[in-house]
Amino acid sequence: MPFLTRAAILGFAILPALVLAPPASTDEIIATVPAGEMARTMLEQPRVRLEVLRVFAAGLVHGGVDAPASRYIVAVGRAMGTQLGRRGGPWTDADIDSWLSVLLVDSKRFVTDESFRQAVVANLPRAVSPLLPHELRGLILIAINRTPGIDFDTSERIDLAVGAARRSSVDHELTFPPDGLTVRHNGAIVTSLFSLPSAYYRPYEVQEFLVALEKLAPEREILVLADARMLDELPAEFGKHVHLLDTHGRPYSPWVRDPVLLARDAEGSVVILQRRYEQEGREADGYLAREIIEQLPDDAAEVWAGVSWMEADTPFHNGQILVVGETIWISIHTLGRAIVERFGVGAVPTSALADPQVLDRLMDAVDAAAVDLGRLFGSKVSFVHPLPRRGRSDARVALMQTIIGGGGYDLDSLVTLLPGPDGTAAAALVGDIGRGDALLDGLEDDEFEAFRRGYRLRDDPLGLRAQLLAYQRSEHGRRLQAFLDLMATALADEGLQVQRLPLLLTPTAALADRGLIRHEDFIVNWHNVVLETAPGVARAEGFASLIPTGDEIARAAFAQAGYSLDLLPPLVTSIIRNGGYRCSSNHLTARSTTGF
Repeated sequence: MPFLTRAAILGFAILPALVLAPPASTDEIIATVPAGEMARTMLEQPRVRLEVLRVFAAGLVHGGVDAPASRYIVAVGRAMGTQLGRRGGPWTDADIDSWLSVLLVDSKRFVTDESFRQAVVANLPRAVSPLLPHELRGLILIAINRTPGIDFDTSERIDLAVGAARRSSVDHELTFPPDGLTVRHNGAIVTSLFSLPSAYYRPYEVQEFLVALEKLAPEREILVLADARMLDELPAEFGKHVHLLDTHGRPYSPWVRDPVLLARDAEGSVVILQRRYEQEGREADGYLAREIIEQLPDDAAEVWAGVSWMEADTPFHNGQILVVGETIWISIHTLGRAIVERFGVGAVPTSALADPQVLDRLMDAVDAAAVDLGRLFGSKVSFVHPLPRRGRSDARVALMQTIIGGGGYDLDSLVTLLPGPDGTAAAALVGDIGRGDALLDGLEDDEFEAFRRGYRLRDDPLGLRAQLLAYQRSEHGRRLQAFLDLMATALADEGLQVQRLPLLLTPTAALADRGLIRHEDFIVNWHNVVLETAPGVARAEGFASLIPTGDEIARAAFAQAGYSLDLLPPLVTSIIRNGGYRCSSNHLTARSTTGF
């Protein structure tokens, strides 16, 4: 390690000539070179930067944040940011990488050495100035959040220090179990939440969607989590109730309903319940509740009457749960994660379910998981299908096989439950592949072509239509149809008015560019909608299907059940990835949910 004289550090001497000199110490460097001069040299001379950081890495873990070495690194980091800001943009990746290397001191050791990482983490919130230009601050926050070893707590402390967060989620955390919470999804919608990352959506389609939603609900608070690229390309022409919130590089998925519940406590304040397990490929969604609290605009916070969060002790997946009044409606598939934790069903082959004792054990796990979920929601639990609890062994196995046929799809993409004036479920709109088959087969060429282009399907209209019809009629389609029929019969037996709506089961092999998509198919449907009920209001809102004939069929069915249906420009990627409007959104209703 060469001795780094002040002249060498400032570039007045050549480093190789100093190799034989005695090693420098942090004290010598601190005493010799002011932080501002060091920052300038580090930006201009990468070799000097590496040598200096090697010296500081050796002793950074000793002495804490008030040690001279820590204070110096913080001062150098702030000075580098100030100098980059004064120089002006555009800032290159090399600029940001140089700055981040100083903040981390030793990026490899930061990942592998826990004590070293904690020493660096303690410095980070102080090393980024809140006075930086907004764009530059955003670039460094993105770089920090993409660094292995940076957890949400560290990221939030930095956000707060530089003014990129409105409030600390740590200060708003509650301890489970909840006291006096109500989870109600029916009522007048006061806030809608979306996550619209550029990795999934094109800015022009996001703009079209938000403009239409704002026109549909001009007084509703609309919160949009978005990354820097999406924010850069969206226009600043939305109204005061549309809030674009920068995620600073945190990779949230587009499906904000699944991992969080929006509830209210006894005083009417909002409590966000965060599910406690990670979904593969969507690990960042485990911090969604905290992100919402960090970013919640003051206007929305006022409507929410306060906000806090807690981690739920029971697995849940909101796309698999339909809340109607005091009841949550679910299927066996809703309880999949909880059943695995109790029963280990993932390790049990389907053939084993022919054993009555295995089925009995499975039903015990289902019952226990349903009790826990009902307790979380503070609601009665009802199943949308019968359960193989008793009867002849062969009949029980056959019923279980039919239920298995509905696996792999969110419940809200298969059925819509509509509450009546008393708040209980009064009508059910259940998917029907046979009706989807008839719809697809009867489409005029121009409407089929618009459908093909809208969903980015391959350019072979005649062969494509045959491919889609064949998939509808495949063994897979027949198994799903059997589950849908089972559900329709069960809901009718519960006294609900049941109507069937077309459901199109579309193979991803028909996409013009399948890309990284690995699932076999996606559903085009009219079930994945959000309901709004209030005095004088009974309506649903969702994505248009890009099949006008199907949209009119759906509007007529909703109208027969006493509801209007408003359809918005679709975010097609969500549908192709087996989401939909309800999956892509989370909505908070007003405190009062009575009547309509």
